[in-house]
Amino acid sequence: MKKFLFGFLAFALGGLLISLSSCQKSDDFTGKATWKAANSAGSLDNSGPFTIVETNEDILIPITLTLSEPQIADITINVTVVPGATATVDEDFTYDASIFIPAHHTTGVCNVKIIGDSDAENDETFSLQFGDSTTTNVNFPTKVIDFTIKSQDLTLVFDWGGEITYGGSSVSLCDSVDLDFYVMSADTTDMGIYDAATGACPEGIIFSNYANGDYYFWTAIYQNQIRPSSGAIDFPVAITAQRPGEDAQALNQPAGSNINSDDTDYANDGAQTLKSLIKVTVKDGGFDIINPYTNEVMLSL
Repeated sequence: MKKFLFGFLAFALGGLLISLSSCQKSDDFTGKATWKAANSAGSLDNSGPFTIVETNEDILIPITLTLSEPQIADITINVTVVPGATATVDEDFTYDASIFIPAHHTTGVCNVKIIGDSDAENDETFSLQFGDSTTTNVNFPTKVIDFTIKSQDLTLVFDWGGEITYGGSSVSLCDSVDLDFYVMSADTTDMGIYDAATGACPEGIIFSNYANGDYYFWTAIYQNQIRPSSGAIDFPVAITAQRPGEDAQALNQPAGSNINSDDTDYANDGAQTLKSLIKVTVKDGGFDIINPYTNEVMLSL
């Protein structure tokens, strides 16, 4: 009986030791998770700077942030306006205040919108900062992108004012002569733009959001009270051009474009003498003022 009990105890102890040994060797799967945070870097598809020619229509500029690898957590990149902007949020532009990239995705977008208008105004600037100290789960250094909103405006002034001696007296040309300035196409078709044909002295026109192309200015006398018995009296035109926020620039009247008292006028003679004065070329918000007789650029703005 003692031998039997001893054998049974030995057998039970051996089984316990084997069981303990088996438990100690069990795998707890540490370090074998299916997902782990990636060492992902973020980059913008366009870092600018942007120069936008303002039109009557809104202009949308999408800026995309792309990750080199997807992350297991959502990512938010804050977007803020850098102090010192001359453009105004919600009047001149709008923007998304953050870029959001959901977990397991690689792209997010910030939409910047330039608000269209037809007002003559100075060029305006603003800068957006992408990212800040709260950026996590991605390697994305803070980035600043600059924006310039250019006004597509040009003011032209045609002034023939001044004093001349006529009939032994000093006479104001503005009071005695009415000049009009018509806008024609290259084939001299009237384009129906009569801003500088109003009866005022001086006359002026504001190019605002005009389509790209060539615009030819022709001078004509509408009415003339100066008719010397002999010889002709010139009516020279002073031309100035100005962009918003910039100084006005004077241009020399091209040779061959001068109107004088011998030229016919519409009101007195029922006909007009037209003289080509300048050509204005509009291209993507910029302006070239060209001598139509030599095709030389007189001024670029």
